[in-house]
Amino acid sequence: MIIKRFLIIVIIILLALAVLEMLDFSVTGINSDSLSKSDYISQMEEKFNIITESFLSIKTLAGPEEAFVFLNKLKKNNYCDIKVFDRSGRQVFSPGFFSDNINREFYELINVSAENGVSGFRSGIYRYDKILKASENCLLCHKSIKRSGVIGVISFSDEVDGKIFYSRERIYLFASIGIVLILLLILLIKWDTQRFIKEIFDK
Repeated sequence: MIIKRFLIIVIIILLALAVLEMLDFSVTGINSDSLSKSDYISQMEEKFNIITESFLSIKTLAGPEEAFVFLNKLKKNNYCDIKVFDRSGRQVFSPGFFSDNINREFYELINVSAENGVSGFRSGIYRYDKILKASENCLLCHKSIKRSGVIGVISFSDEVDGKIFYSRERIYLFASIGIVLILLLILLIKWDTQRFIKEIFDK
């Protein structure tokens, strides 16, 4: 009986610790490797893709001015940081207004890389650069570009909220541990130690 009581106390303590850990939402750091494989990042990229499609649709249907107004509203509301670059690597602030300097990173992404875009972490910021390719609707304005040709890049930068990721992962982990401990506790409570010891000596 003493062993049984001791084991019950140990499991209850472990179960209490699991619950406390599950409710602890503090974040000590962000692991880029684990985040890059998570649903959290996939949801961020899906959000960026929706913004991109909305930008292109507004640009086609309402004009480039309205499309950039749409992006500026998102930036002012701190939705995320968004930049648009043309084929030469110059940042486009609004229709007809470009940066004088060529961003070599985006220039190489457009003209050298065969990727549709790149993504990664930089100082706790997740950046997602998506190459914009011309569709039939784009050719109405970009007449010098062939269909499926590159018309530029749209770049998104957003802070990674580690609490969302880690709290979710923490709940999954310690909830699983808690379920196992509860099952062990139930089995232990039902365990007849006297009968178990008697069966051992009978053998």
